[in-house]
Formats: sequence, C-alpha cells, structure tokens
Amino acid sequence: MYYLCYIDIGEAMNKKNSKKSISVLNNKGTTLVEMLVCFMMLAIFLVAAFSIITNVSSLYYQVKGETYGKQVSDILMNKIQSEVEGAKFGGDVILIGDGTTEGTADNPTGSNITLYDKTDTRVMIFSESASAVDSDNVLKIKYYGFNDPSDSSKSRSTNTWQYDKKMYNGYKVSELRFIKGSALGTGTNKTLASSYGITNTDDYDDDVMVVLLNLDSDHYGEYKTYRFIKMYNYDAPAANPSPAG
Repeated sequence: MYYLCYIDIGEAMNKKNSKKSISVLNNKGTTLVEMLVCFMMLAIFLVAAFSIITNVSSLYYQVKGETYGKQVSDILMNKIQSEVEGAKFGGDVILIGDGTTEGTADNPTGSNITLYDKTDTRVMIFSESASAVDSDNVLKIKYYGFNDPSDSSKSRSTNTWQYDKKMYNGYKVSELRFIKGSALGTGTNKTLASSYGITNTDDYDDDVMVVLLNLDSDHYGEYKTYRFIKMYNYDAPAANPSPAG
C-alpha cells in the first residue's frame, strides 16, 4: 500500500525563519542608554511631584492657619468687646496699665484695661506676657469681688476667667494692646497701629477704645487683627460700687 506525502517546502522555510526572527528579537533586551533615559525621566517626574506636593502642603497650612487665626481672634475680640463697649463712668475710672498691674486714667496705652462693665462689675482684661511666671499666654478677665452691705447674697468674691486652651487651636496671645482713640495718632501708637494695618489714626475720641491682638502659633505662624470699640455708656453717671480687692 502506498501513501502520498505532500510537503510545502516554502511554508516550512517561512516557519523556520519566523522562529529564528522571534528568537533574535527576544535575545536583544534593553540597552544601557534606554535605561539611563528612563531613570532620568523618572527623576524629573519625582522632583516635579515633590515640588508640587511641597507647595500644596505649604498653601494648605497657610489657609488652615488663617482660618484658625480668624476663628480664635473673633472669639477673643467678641469677648473683649462685650466687656469694653459697656464701660461706665467716663475716663476717670477706665485705667490702662501693663502686665497684671492696674494702670492709671491718664495712661493712653497699655496691655491691660480696668473698667466697670455694663453690669457695674469692675473687671480687668489682660494677657500675661511670655516672661511672666506660669504664663500660658491666653486672654484672662479678672472679675473683682464686692460687698453689698444691704444684701450679703449679692456679694461676690474675686475670680479670674479664661477660655479653655483647646479653643485656641495651637495659638497663643503674643500681644494684647489697648489704645485710647484720641491717642491713636500720636508717637509710637501710630507706628504700632500701622504695623496692624490701621491707616486712619486721627479721627477718634476718648469714647473709642482700639484693641490690637497678635496671635502666634508654632505651626501656623502669626495672625494680627484689631478692632475699634465704641463705649456707648462712656459718660453715663452712676455711683461706683466698692471693690473687695
């Protein structure tokens, strides 16, 4: 019995050449020049990415710091204003001093203010300086005690109030300054006001108190603000209650 076997020699040769070509291509690999180009492109990408991340991070902390600074300063300024705007009895009992020591009525500027608020309570508003013993650089308000001889239940002892430190979001009070409106445009007061961005310093009377507040944070940096407070009871006549001390 005979079998006929047909072989396509051309097709067999093409298959052989194809396998040889694939083998040659697979053995070629990556050249040193190609690897260097890839590494250079990767390095450029990493440097650009690091620069972008650094700038975005810096911008994030700047915006976050300004947001926290505004929140904290608004809370502190609103508290100060609630006490100062109702100040009674005129300038002869509105005392301005430094540190925790009561000032005098003729002192135009200082880091604390003592007055009688709208409830006839004698108060001192201050922030201890960084050099003070056990200072925590927060706003403090000292409410003086007084004795009521006609009704002892209305008498009150002296106490000092302050916000919880968590409210400050990492900020501390580095400067608190009170300046009488009439003295804002004179000498160092004008220079100090200018550093806070106040340009008009000459059109205010004694019934306006200017409050300068500088907050500082190790993470967010410095945040400065100011507020003009009109004392609507400035000339209101009344009998001064006697402080307990």
